[in-house]
Amino acid sequence: MSIEIESGVIELDKVAQAWLVAYREAQGQVDSWREKADIARANIEAVLGASEVGLINGHEVISWRFSKPVFRFDATKAKSILEPEMLALLYSEGAPVRSFRVIKDGE
Repeated sequence: MSIEIESGVIELDKVAQAWLVAYREAQGQVDSWREKADIARANIEAVLGASEVGLINGHEVISWRFSKPVFRFDATKAKSILEPEMLALLYSEGAPVRSFRVIKDGE
């Protein structure tokens, strides 16, 4: 059983340590496969060129179509144009977010 050392800090037990090892190994495989996928996609995109659809035996297997342009709020421009009071009305505070990060050896 993991033991709480102090408030918010625990010493991982053997089971949790094994899950950490499994997680690290899986992440390494994900990174490797992501690199392979990126290379494969780049090669497929190169073959498609300006085409939007790729076929195998007459069946659509790749779709690379344009979507609607994205509409974004330019916060930098808003800060340069709006008064601080008006700008303050546009901000809202979100809920806290927990960030999960596995520390690599030596960090």
